[in-house]
Parts: sequence; C-alpha cells; structure tokens
Amino acid sequence: MLDYRTTRTAIQSASSGWIGKSILALFTILGSFRYGVGLYAWRAAERLEKPSFVSVKKLPGGVDLRRYDSYLIAETTVPKEGFRESTGDGFRACAGYIFGKNKASKQKRTALQSSNDENPPSSDNEKMAM
Repeated sequence: MLDYRTTRTAIQSASSGWIGKSILALFTILGSFRYGVGLYAWRAAERLEKPSFVSVKKLPGGVDLRRYDSYLIAETTVPKEGFRESTGDGFRACAGYIFGKNKASKQKRTALQSSNDENPPSSDNEKMAM
C-alpha cells in the first residue's frame, strides 16, 4: 500500500520534470495567443463605423431601447423582370458585396464606380438596398 508521503513525492518529482515544464510552457503560449487574438479582435471591432442612435427608454435588467437613424450599407440596380427575380438578384448582389465577394483590384473598382456615376438608373430598372 502506498502511503501519502510516497505518492506526494512521486507527484512532485513528475511535475518538476521536463514534462511538467513543457506542459506549463504550452499552456503559457496558448494562453498568451488566446488573449492576443482577443485583444486584436476587440480593437478591430472598436474601429468599425457605428450607426448613430437615440436612447428611447431604459428597461429593467440593463436593457436600452434605442431608435437608430437609417443608413445604407449596400445598394444595387437590377432590371425589372418580375418582383421575385428582381428582389432575388438584388439581394444576392448586395449580400455578395457585404460578405466580401466584391474583392477586386483598386483599378477595377475605380472604373466601376465612374461608369456607375455616368449611367443613372433608368425607369426599366429597380433599386435594391440593404
């Protein structure tokens, strides 16, 4: 039967060995990495544009009822083919833009922007905005 002193000595010698030190180093590195990524994400979120709002009412439990000003994230013009087709095409174009499908070179974006300014939407087109 093992007595308490023998077990304690065995645990202490194992934890003070290279395995214990390696595990401690691994946890230290992973912990530092985790907090570094968290800090980076927090700073990136703080730099984002935030819509303006007015606080309407404070509710119990720390809930704040707010009224936001309207703002535009993305807008596209689609041909009038039918309500279902137009809204589907417009939604996909705007959602693609919002989720990064618009990754084009700077030269391409400038050309697209200037061509859109020259051709305003005609009466045969509808706008879809998000």
